[in-house]
Amino acid sequence: MLGLFAVDVDGIESGPLSAHVSFEVGRAAASWHEDLFDVLLWLIGLHVVAVLYYVLYKKESLIAAMVHGQRAGPYDPSSSVKSATALRLVIGVVLVGVLTWLVTE
Repeated sequence: MLGLFAVDVDGIESGPLSAHVSFEVGRAAASWHEDLFDVLLWLIGLHVVAVLYYVLYKKESLIAAMVHGQRAGPYDPSSSVKSATALRLVIGVVLVGVLTWLVTE
């Protein structure tokens, strides 16, 4: 989303909505866009390392489970997904609100 408002230094490769923000805001959006892309690359790398850990060390193939949604092995009802508490819901909503405010400010 930040790439929509990003402004390139020379203005040739600016985002489609960059005309609606000042040059400084557009440059800040471009900087955030680049930084968040780097974070995304690190998270993808961490995900690949975790999958390799499960395949090579734990001898569990998670790739098939990611494709069809069913993990092989015995069913353990105690490990089922549990609902989050109301406090976690409030914390999540507040965090999303703050992040949205930071991005749009």
